[in-house]
Amino acid sequence: MEPLKQTGASEPAAQSQASPGTRFLKWLAGIPGKRSRAQRHALPGLVAYYFTGAAPHAIPVGDISATGLLLMTGNRPFVESVIRITLQRTDESGAHLNDSVTVNAMVVRWSSEGIGLTFIPSPPGTTSDGGAEPGVPADEKTLRRFLKRLDLPGLK
Repeated sequence: MEPLKQTGASEPAAQSQASPGTRFLKWLAGIPGKRSRAQRHALPGLVAYYFTGAAPHAIPVGDISATGLLLMTGNRPFVESVIRITLQRTDESGAHLNDSVTVNAMVVRWSSEGIGLTFIPSPPGTTSDGGAEPGVPADEKTLRRFLKRLDLPGLK
């Protein structure tokens, strides 16, 4: 097995050559093959949780867009790994608000800043009544509703 390579601005050709597995997962999720990068926004008060094998802890979200996010973590899952993350809003004191969503995401890159993920929503209708249930990955409609509540520009 080859060691994991860091992808970043210095390797644009490697990022444009997606593996067949990545292309299949994107096709399955309805993600177009070539897409422009969505505008990203810093959003204080948003944290993420995902299973790392250790006790759960809040991981800061560096930035977020309609298509993915950057998690500020030193953990380096393999590129193309699919992980289930829960995004949780917090208030100024860090207390959790009653507003979260769970969604599958694929690791598309990692760098010294953290890991870049793209959302992979569940197929339509898999989330009951379009509402978020704890631990159940959100469909496109549920994810977009959560992102709209974050007041991201361009998602009105």
